[in-house]
Amino acid sequence: MKTVRIISTCSFLLANLIFASSLQEQNKAIARRAFEEILSGGRFELAAQLYAKDFINHGIHRDAGLEEDQAALKGWHQAFSDITIVPEKLIAEEDLVTIYWIARGTNTGAGNGLPATGKKAELAGITNTKEKL
Repeated sequence: MKTVRIISTCSFLLANLIFASSLQEQNKAIARRAFEEILSGGRFELAAQLYAKDFINHGIHRDAGLEEDQAALKGWHQAFSDITIVPEKLIAEEDLVTIYWIARGTNTGAGNGLPATGKKAELAGITNTKEKL
């Protein structure tokens, strides 16, 4: 009887581990897609599909909703027409994903209050997301 109970417990734990790992990989895939297609690719129409309706960007000085966040991102695309924002490392646990990213581009246009300078820029950052499937 103990052997059956141990096997059942091990099977349950293994199934939970596989499911959690699969869910974490799904969450990382969603975050990676947002970075690659929206942030880098400028496919802003995907925001409604990939972001929750109650999306909040918790900024350094204040919070922004999805519309304001996307407007700022469009401004960065105007200022840096060749911008790429690459997710370098993604770490997931449950519904949380942490992304270490690097943004690169050339300031060829005016946007978000920046005049065009022709200078190259690079910025690294960390973003934490909470995925809702």
